[in-house]
This record gives sequence, C-alpha cells and structure tokens, in this order.
Amino acid sequence: MADSDRSADLTTLRRGLQVLELLRSANPTSSLWSNQQISDSLGLSKSLVSRTLKVLVELGFVERSPDGRTFAPGLRTYPIGARSVDQDLLRAGATVVREVVRLTQARVYLSVRNGMEAMTLWSDQPVSARPRVHGIGPTFPRGVSEAGRALLIASTDVDISTVADEMRRIGIGHADQLADQIARDRRTGFSWRRAEESGIAVPVRSSTGGGVIGALGAASASLSTREVAESTARLLVSAAENLARRLVAASQSAAAPPLPFSGWPQMPTDMFPAPAPAHRDDAFPEFLGE
Repeated sequence: MADSDRSADLTTLRRGLQVLELLRSANPTSSLWSNQQISDSLGLSKSLVSRTLKVLVELGFVERSPDGRTFAPGLRTYPIGARSVDQDLLRAGATVVREVVRLTQARVYLSVRNGMEAMTLWSDQPVSARPRVHGIGPTFPRGVSEAGRALLIASTDVDISTVADEMRRIGIGHADQLADQIARDRRTGFSWRRAEESGIAVPVRSSTGGGVIGALGAASASLSTREVAESTARLLVSAAENLARRLVAASQSAAAPPLPFSGWPQMPTDMFPAPAPAHRDDAFPEFLGE
C-alpha cells in the first residue's frame, strides 16, 4: 500500500472516530445529531459527513432515525463499551449507586479516571425523575467538577499541577485555584460544587492500598446547603467503603455472598424530595442488583 493510500485510510478512520465520539456526547439542542450539526461541530463539509455516516450506518455503528434526518450511536458500539469496563466494578458500583439513590432520592453516579479526564461509568436516579439519556459515559476535565476533584484527592502535587496545566491549555478557568480546592477537599473529606443542581463526591479508595479507584457522587438542588451536603457526604463515605469491600470480595471468590448495606447513615426525610407516590422502588427489578 502506498504511503498516500495509508494516509488517506488513517484520515478516514480518524474522521469516523470523531463522528462516533460526537454522537455519544450530549447534543445541546436535541437528543440526536443531524448531518448539519455534525458538520458544524467537527468543521467538516456535509458531503464528507454524509459519506462517513453512510459507512458507519452500514456497519451498524451508527443508527439513522426513521425520518433519515438524525443519527445516534448504533447497537454495534454497545459490546465494545461493555467489554472495556471492569465488570466487578460495574456490577458492585451499580448496586451501591442504586442503594444511595433509594436513600437520598438524588441522582447518583460513579466516576473513574480516564487519562486527563473523568468519566461517568454508571449513573442512576429515582424512578420518579426524568431519565437522563446521556448520564452514562460523559467525560470532563478532572479539575472542573466535584467527581474530578474527588479523583484527585489523594494525588501528588505534581499530578494536580499537571491537571491544572491541562485546564489552562484548553482554556478552563479556576486552574490557579485547583491546588487550594483539593487541599480544602482533603480537610473535609469530600468535594462540593454549588450550582442549580449542586453536586458532592467522595473518593472510592482501594481496600488493598491501591489508592483512589473512583469517585462516588450525588447531584440535587437540595445539596446547595452545607447541612445537606455534609450529611450526604457521610452517607457517600459509607457507600464508598462498602463498594471497596465488595470489590475485594469479588476478587477473592466469584461466588462470594453479597455484602449487606449495614451501618449506613440514614438521611433525614425532609432533606430530599420524596419519590412520586405512583412509583415504588421494589416494583422495578434492579439492574445488576444483588
């Protein structure tokens, strides 16, 4: 194969991966992406995007809507993602996340490190809440969210400085305050972000001394007050410890019995809104549950 042909193949492959990466992210204006939106976002011509989408649709990696105007990731992408995840972490994480949702009625998530970014590995919310289609899989710089900071809580000064440099490179503010934020998080034991939907996260530490393996967090408008944030942090710490013990049990025996959720702090009932009376948690089977 000539060098020019090899270069063209690599360019085509890169363009296809760029399209897939864009499709798995949240579209600011709708749940799906149109040819024009993909073209505008990637800075490519519509004809190039059309040819790339045609191949991806034929291979099953992209799905076209019935009207043919919008696109989404296809089912062929599912096994790739599923096989790339630590299955013990996914199973134990989904179980613990569901229990925290039951106790708090907040949106709860498990994030892991993905290079210079943090990625939401699993997310769940009360059955009464509006589903968040893009709640699983988003990535974001580690220094700009509560989950990302929780992942950094046991990092060295050099690692934190590297993340801050990356924030400056891509034009994200508050890079100069990152080290102070991490120091404050270490003192409190949790990372807290106040916003319209405030968030709080704690590190999941390996029980075998392997450092921080993930971040367990919750998001809710109720978390804007310190009282609720601190109470939720105590619950998340217990949940993170339970998750770490589950991973150890899973590594020691495939037939290890499930660990009970014993000793978890109970959340005051007036801190979070109650679930809608039309739904009952026990009426729905838990995915990857006990």
